[in-house]
Formats: sequence, structure tokens, C-alpha cells
Amino acid sequence: MTRRRVVLTGLGIVCPIGNSVPEAWAAAVAGKPGITRITRFDPARLSSQIAGEVKGFDVAPYMDAKEARRMDQFIHYGMAAGLQAWRDCGLKVTAENAERVGLRTVIDQRTVQMVVKTLSGGSTEMPKNWNRRFKHNRDKMKTGNIFELAEVVRNLAVRNNEKGLSTGEKQMFVKAKKILASELMYAKDMNEDEAAAWLDDILSRAGTEKPAKPRAKTKAATASA
Repeated sequence: MTRRRVVLTGLGIVCPIGNSVPEAWAAAVAGKPGITRITRFDPARLSSQIAGEVKGFDVAPYMDAKEARRMDQFIHYGMAAGLQAWRDCGLKVTAENAERVGLRTVIDQRTVQMVVKTLSGGSTEMPKNWNRRFKHNRDKMKTGNIFELAEVVRNLAVRNNEKGLSTGEKQMFVKAKKILASELMYAKDMNEDEAAAWLDDILSRAGTEKPAKPRAKTKAATASA
């Protein structure tokens, strides 16, 4: 079946004149200004003491308090506007159609063990050319497959231990680990720091496993008559 690329459109906004589309539109139509004196800090030492601040924003409808504490406030605004747009687009995601829209359930404990096995193994062959290697790993991350992601993390960890990483690969390594840790966090019921530490501990041993030596065949003794 040929997959078609589609674009979903929806509206969402968090801004100085409103924290939702209806609120911001009503304020714009009424000519309500969003620029006021700065209230987040004392602006007395500044020559300009006015700015457009978001007011009356409540993060609770968009994420729980524990998750919100991990993020800066500007991320709250972006997440809120994005979720508003998602809801506005009208797409309903259910367990039945989740895979069709590119989503999947969090991995189970059996899959966690398989991921650990992938992370603990030796690295697989990657292109020697930096640009090709970067694209190779980036394409693997784009698949959304947890094992492809784990392989990227493992390979970069091994290369970092053996030869070091370029600046671009270091950034990719940090990003890939963060994505993997965020899934392991939910699968293993950990917080973000615990999941990151658990992953780092596994990666500290990446590439150190030696293949098991085959057992020597024993010759059956024959009894002499």
C-alpha cells in the first residue's frame, strides 16, 4: 500500500492577549493591547520597562505538575499551543488507529530486556565517512523503531569510548539518549534522572561483551574389549 503524506491543520495560541484562540481573537477584535509594564522582574534599571507578557496561564490542562517541573516556562507555552492545535485539527487517535498515525504504545518489560541486550552488545559496522555515518544514524532515529534507536545509542557510545565523537555526533548522542531514556522512564516507572542514570550505567559496559567461545567437542571414549 502506498503511504500518502498528509498535513493536519489546527489552531493554537498562547500570547500576551490570550491563552487560547477564542480568547486571543476576541481581544484582537476588541483592540485589547498585550503590551504592559513588565511584572516578572523589577524593570526599574531598564530604559524600556514594557513588554508583551503571557498572563493568567495555567499549565495544568496540558501536563501534570511533575512533568511541568522538568520544563522551562516557554516550553509550557509551546506545548499548550501545540496541544490546542492538535485538538483543533479533529484527528482522533485510538488504540485501533494509533499505528496508522505514527504512534505506538510504550514498550513492555520483555521489550525492555531486548533493548538492554541491544545496548550491551558490540557496535555494528557504520560508514567511515562522517557525513554518511551521521545520515545513517539520523535515518535510523527517524524510523521510530525502539531497536533502531537503541542501536544508534549503542554505536555512538562505543565510538565515543574508543575514538571520541565529533560535535555533531555528540549532539546526536545526547538527543538519542534523551529520547530512549524518556521511553524507558515510563516502561520502568522511573523519573527522568533515574532513567538517564540507568541508561548511562548500561552504556558504560557497551562493546565490552566478548562472544562466548565455542565449547570444545569431546571425543567419545571407546572401551576396549
